[in-house]
Amino acid sequence: MERRKAQGTRGSFSLAACALSLSLSAVAVAVPQQPESQKQVSLELAELYDSDHEDQDQWEKYSDEEFGARQLARRNRALEIVRAGMLGALEDFYRAGWLLQHGVDSDDFLLAHVLTSVAAFEDVVLARFGSAATLDRFLMESGRAQLFGTQFEGDGRQGVPTEPYDDSLPDSLRELFRCESVKREQAAEASPKKPKKSAAKELAKLLAAARRAPKRGDAPAEAGGAQAAPGEAGERVAAIERAKEIALSGELESKEEYFTAASILAAGEGEGDLLLAHIFALASAFRGHDDGRALAADTLDRMLCAMKRAPIMGTKSDKAGDAVVTGSDMCVHEAVRAAYGLRAAKARKSKD
Repeated sequence: MERRKAQGTRGSFSLAACALSLSLSAVAVAVPQQPESQKQVSLELAELYDSDHEDQDQWEKYSDEEFGARQLARRNRALEIVRAGMLGALEDFYRAGWLLQHGVDSDDFLLAHVLTSVAAFEDVVLARFGSAATLDRFLMESGRAQLFGTQFEGDGRQGVPTEPYDDSLPDSLRELFRCESVKREQAAEASPKKPKKSAAKELAKLLAAARRAPKRGDAPAEAGGAQAAPGEAGERVAAIERAKEIALSGELESKEEYFTAASILAAGEGEGDLLLAHIFALASAFRGHDDGRALAADTLDRMLCAMKRAPIMGTKSDKAGDAVVTGSDMCVHEAVRAAYGLRAAKARKSKD
């Protein structure tokens, strides 16, 4: 397992050791026996979390092999806890997610994003930043550009975001995710023109347009399952592009505006639109929208499908409208789905 000091995370989570530390003694990395209670699980996660930060702050003490072995042991234990559905307090989700972001591959980083976002819904200290950082790490490990600029080259605040880096997200959204502005100097010329102040009022009309023109073979229930008439596909694309322009202008403020923008972008088929839909759905949940969590889960699954990856949130429905999950090992535990406001799912074997 590679060291993570070479590529850091802007606004390092070493700060969280002070914010969330329980002043526990350092722990051995050896996997313990199964805890007897939820309290013990939470205590163990706190110890593993503190141990991870100590290693990050004193990484010179270990050889590459020792450092990697310690990270891997913590990652494996955190994954075992997550798969067993043993996360209790919001801090458990946050700590498990942060241990997994020191994992081995994009699957670990994706699950880390799902978990830290749960804590971010309730604004646990540094969790919103963690939601952004783990998403950036997942995107980069998947060969895509990071969006929040949390992964950087160099040391501390003197570092520069690691390429590829798309800096199109507005500062107002970055602030909601507790991220710094890391725009390139030339970004002002390249960024979209800011619409008039009343532009956000267009969103309701744009959503109606997107719903009148469903995607081919995938008409939403709200549209009554009707197939797109000639010209409606173009209307949908135009609505998505206009909503994207408004959303990236930084004008969105209320939970309803973020949610509506996410709903419009969710009508897209490309992974870029669906990624933005997921981010704006998270923002609506941070603002307190009742349905923001479920939309964040749904758009994440849609984005993964567009990336030719297996969905993990179990948001697909059968003909009866019941949620189903595949036999994939990546599908999250029902306890995690519940934290996103999703109904209990029926299990079925994947045919893929």
